[in-house]
Amino acid sequence: MTECMLTDFLININRLAENATRSCTLLAVSGGVDSMVMANLYHRAGLQCAIAHCNFQLRGEAAELDAQLVRQIAQEYHFEYHEVSFETKKMAKLWRVSTQMAARKLRYEWFESLSEQFDYPWIATAHHGTDQVETILLNWVRGSGLRGLKGMPEVNGKIIRPLLFATREQILEYAEKQGLEWREDRSNQDDYYRRNRIRKHVVPVLKSINPKLEGTVAESVKILGGALQLQNRIIQDWKSEIWTETDGVASLSIEGIKKALVPDYQLYVLLEPFGFSTGQVKDIIIQLEGIPGKEFLSSTHRMVKDRDKLILTRRDNKVKVDPEVHVEVFPRWNDFTLTNDPMVAYFDAEKLEMPLTRRLWQPGDRFKPFGMNGKTKKVSDLLIDLKLSKIAKDRVTVIVDKKGEIIWVEGLRTSHTPRVTETTREIAMIKA
Repeated sequence: MTECMLTDFLININRLAENATRSCTLLAVSGGVDSMVMANLYHRAGLQCAIAHCNFQLRGEAAELDAQLVRQIAQEYHFEYHEVSFETKKMAKLWRVSTQMAARKLRYEWFESLSEQFDYPWIATAHHGTDQVETILLNWVRGSGLRGLKGMPEVNGKIIRPLLFATREQILEYAEKQGLEWREDRSNQDDYYRRNRIRKHVVPVLKSINPKLEGTVAESVKILGGALQLQNRIIQDWKSEIWTETDGVASLSIEGIKKALVPDYQLYVLLEPFGFSTGQVKDIIIQLEGIPGKEFLSSTHRMVKDRDKLILTRRDNKVKVDPEVHVEVFPRWNDFTLTNDPMVAYFDAEKLEMPLTRRLWQPGDRFKPFGMNGKTKKVSDLLIDLKLSKIAKDRVTVIVDKKGEIIWVEGLRTSHTPRVTETTREIAMIKA
């Protein structure tokens, strides 16, 4: 068994990672049986390695004993050793995430920093085939879609998982036959954690039905990987037909969504990276026939239903407004021609109350639109008349004079009061 495991390991390493047998790999070793087996396999294979061990300060003296064992193995194998302690609970509170999520973030960020500092091209973790089964089941229960059912990739950037070919039983058998020492984390037996409940209560039932469960799942993962590639190609082609993006604002054609083969699923695949759930996507599909203005929020993005499109922006995509207004003044010549560019406005320089400033429009703003002979109009009514989307309205700016009167709703309508007339002697030109 032990020689077979070593052979399978070497075959897998050569398949997974280019130059993995000729460069120094950073091994994430906790002291548990999985990572101790991984370290032993690298050692027996004669590969260059360094060990990284994290103390999350969650298990008191037990964590210190974990570190002591890992240090001992690093010394015995003549591997470079790195160790760090994290204030995990403090960081979880600061980041407002679970302790497990904070530990994961801290761990992988440290691994990456070691990789950069010491030029380790690969970071190996000891996830095995039974972990893969648990991960896929957990993702399925959470409703993560096709991507989640694909499980953990064998290679993800610098991260490699060289033990995914082995089951938990095979790893335990190998450790026992090699006489390896390892540490048990008691939290792995706590039914409080969903993964533990799946490990202890669900996987054994499935393995009683199919003793080769890990192998079956591994084959399914390969098939799902191909399906995911095919899906991504189809979705990208569809996206190119319905999606346009300018300055961080994306517009999705409602007509294009409605004509999709599976509108709710295809839209979910597009929006899932932006934090939208399947339930939200179902609501969005229902609102495609509704009135404009309906909003949908994820943790990071904002979707607004417009007349013929959906508009997507980041929630922190605030409009940056430069308050400074640059004014160019020209003498009134007979051959001076005013352009029709909506982003350029002309005024009678002598009628402007300087200085001018720029700001976002506000509810209650009024001005005297050009051509209305001095009658006032709400800026909000102008935006409604122009049928601007809610997001477009939020980006509208106005230029005001010294008295606070609006002389230009930029790009849309100038004020009647400082307009250019036949008696104008100097023309002021402003560009939005």
